[in-house]
Amino acid sequence: MGAIVFRGARIFDGARFLAQPKDVLARRGSVERVTAAWKLKAPRSAREVCAEGCWLAPAFIDLHAHLREPGGEAKETIESGLCAAAAGGYGLVVSMPNTQPPCDTPMRFLRQLELRKQAVKRLGRALPELIPAGTLTKGRAGKSPANFRALYAAGCRVFTDDGSDVDDDAVLAEVFARMQELPGALAMFHPEVAALSADGIIHQGAVSRELRLRGIPRLAEELAVARALAFAEYFRVPVHLTHLSSGGSVELTRRAKAGARKCGRRVPVTADTTPHHLSLTDEDVRTLGAKAKVNPPLREESDRRALVAGLLDGTIDAIGTDHAPHTKREKSRGLRTAPCGIAGLETAFSVAMAGAGGWRSPGRAERVLSALTHVPARILGIDGGVIERGAKASLALIDPNARRRVEPAEFFGKCRVSPWAGRRLRGRILMTVVGGKVAFERGGNER
Repeated sequence: MGAIVFRGARIFDGARFLAQPKDVLARRGSVERVTAAWKLKAPRSAREVCAEGCWLAPAFIDLHAHLREPGGEAKETIESGLCAAAAGGYGLVVSMPNTQPPCDTPMRFLRQLELRKQAVKRLGRALPELIPAGTLTKGRAGKSPANFRALYAAGCRVFTDDGSDVDDDAVLAEVFARMQELPGALAMFHPEVAALSADGIIHQGAVSRELRLRGIPRLAEELAVARALAFAEYFRVPVHLTHLSSGGSVELTRRAKAGARKCGRRVPVTADTTPHHLSLTDEDVRTLGAKAKVNPPLREESDRRALVAGLLDGTIDAIGTDHAPHTKREKSRGLRTAPCGIAGLETAFSVAMAGAGGWRSPGRAERVLSALTHVPARILGIDGGVIERGAKASLALIDPNARRRVEPAEFFGKCRVSPWAGRRLRGRILMTVVGGKVAFERGGNER
C-alpha cells in the first residue's frame, strides 16, 4: 500500500482546526505522522500532494443514504452510489434497508457487503466503506420485529424502517425490548405519524394553500419525535432521530437531552438533519417544483433557522444526506405524482456549509465538519472521524475557496436531477482517501 504525504494543509482533526498548517503522512492504511508544514521527510516512493490553501479533514460519514440496490438499480446501485459518495468526500456510508426486498435477513445484509466488494474489484480502486442497516420490522411492514439476533450475529448494528415509522405501539415496545439485548445496536427512527401525513405533498402552510396542494403538518413529525423520545427514555435503548425538519422537533430533542443531563443520566438520543433542510424552505418549491419534493418536506424559514441553531448548539448532532435518487423521468412528473427525494451525496458539504453559515466563521465551519466526521463515528460506535497518529487514513482534501457550477450531468450517481443545478456552490472536494487508498481524485476519475 503506497504512502501519501499531504504538504502544508490546514488540518481539521475531527473537533477543531489546528493552529498551523501541517504535513500528514498516510501509510499502511493509517495516519502515521502529523508534523509542522514542509518538515516531514517523505518515505521513498511516497506520493506528495501540495495541499497549501486546502483543508484536510477526516473523510465524511453519512448516517443515511438510499443506494436502491436491490430492486431500484435504475435509480442507483451500490457501486454508483459509493462512487458518488467518494466524489462528495465520504469515506463511509450507512445504507437504508428500504430496498426490494428489504434488508431484513442476514443473507440480504451480507449480500450488500458482497456487492461493495464486487464493485471494488470491478473498478480496481477503493470505494467508501459500507454499513448496511437492517430493518426494525420484518419486511418493513410494521407488524412484528425483525430477527435482530440473526442480523446482529451477521454484523448488523444499525436498525431502521426508514421511509416509514413503526406505527403500532405494542410492536414498537417489543422492538425496544429485544434491542435491549444487543450491546452497541442503534435504532434509527424516521419520525412520522402516517395518519397525519397521508397523501401530503409539501409542508402544510401558506405555500401549500396557495398551490392548492395537500400539506404535511409539523405535527406529523413532532408527535413521532415525542413518542420515540419516550420509548428511548423508558427502555434505555440508544435512538437516533433522522432527517429532522421542524423547529418543534428540535425543541423536543433539546429538552430531552437537557432533562437527561440534569438528572445525571446518559443521553440516549442523537439526531441529524440534512443539507437540504438546512438550506431550502417550502418557498423554494415554487420555483424548483418536484426537484424540491422530499419527505419530510421542506418547511418554513423559521424551521430552517431552528435547525441551524440546533446544529450549532449540539441539539442536532450530525448531518446526514438522506441521499434519495430517482430517475429524471420520475422527477419530471410534477409535484403531485413525482416521488420524494434529493440526490445529495455530491453536493452535501457545500450545501451544508452554505445553509449553516459555515463560511462565516471558523467556529461554524468546525461544527459543520464535526457533524460530518467525528460525531457520526461516535454515534455509530466506530473508530474514525479524526486525524491523529494511528487513526485510520480516511481523509478528504477540500479546496474551501473554489466555486463550482452544479452540473447534474457530471454526477457519478445515476440521478441527474438536483435542486442546485446551475447554481454556484463554494467548496470543492479535491481528493478522498479511504483506508490509505485514493477513492476519488478531481482530475483523475472526475467526469
